Amino acid sequence: MSDLMSLAVDDRECLVYFNFLYSTLKLPPAKFKMKITTKLITALICIISAPTSAKVEINWSAIGGAPNATPYPQSSGVYQPASYQASPAKAVVATSAATEDTEKVPTPDTLWGAKWSGLANAGAVFQSGNSETESLQFDVKSTAKWDKHRIAAKAEYQREEDNDIKTEDNKKLELEGDYFYKPKWFANMNAEFEQDEIAELDMRSTIGLGVGHQLYDEDDLKLKYIIGPNYLSEETTDGQTESSLAYNWRFDYEQKFWDGFITLFHNHRFLVPADETSAYIIDTNTGLRVPLQKKLVATLEIEHDIDKGAPVGTSETDTQYGFKLGYEW
Repeated sequence: MSDLMSLAVDDRECLVYFNFLYSTLKLPPAKFKMKITTKLITALICIISAPTSAKVEINWSAIGGAPNATPYPQSSGVYQPASYQASPAKAVVATSAATEDTEKVPTPDTLWGAKWSGLANAGAVFQSGNSETESLQFDVKSTAKWDKHRIAAKAEYQREEDNDIKTEDNKKLELEGDYFYKPKWFANMNAEFEQDEIAELDMRSTIGLGVGHQLYDEDDLKLKYIIGPNYLSEETTDGQTESSLAYNWRFDYEQKFWDGFITLFHNHRFLVPADETSAYIIDTNTGLRVPLQKKLVATLEIEHDIDKGAPVGTSETDTQYGFKLGYEW
């Protein structure tokens, strides 16, 4: 039997010959004799070798050639039955189905069908302005992206006490939703809520719409700007409330240098009340981020805020210098 070895028989070919074996056994005796000398031998060899998935080769020239055969595309001199070539999908349907099922298994970064990213920070801050002291700051931001939709949420909290006297208590929540009606243009909905006890701000809330332009959205460069109207409402700790229409401009920039060794970022927001343009508000955040280990980063940043409508007796500017350690995903 050693001279019968020359054709590689793989698992898919065995499936074809199993089907042939079943059909051959139901043929009349005359036709059965003609076909059993070639293909039935191959089927039997497949049965023997299938448990070990070993390759078996048959020298077709020793038994008169391989009838109804076409060359296998992988190598010359290897044959494949014509019936298998006509419908190759049948032999691999089980494998394809298994692969498809595996691809549908959700992963943490594809929750709800979205691609998630985010950053959580904690660190020490050295501040000048309404309070000149040391404090602790925590912030977290998360973004979810779909084909045409994007939502983002950011929360900040800063609190500090000096000799049992509270010198800083600031909370902020930002929410955003974008719909991309063109590849780089999107409609924006935004809301922001802020409290600052030291600045005598009981609640500042802004809710608005806008049009945004995503100039770049790559792994190493992200840049966008948004412009549109906002509704601005401010309530101070003494009970006074003011509200007006405002013009909102926002700019976000982030870029990686030296293969991601350093990330430079700058974000700012410019909010101008329509009825009193001199009482504008500017929030800026500039810094750099350096990866320490996988998903761990260090951030050095400067936050500079201007509030021209601040209550009398409080500072119009706040400047913070911070060093933070964070986890990104």
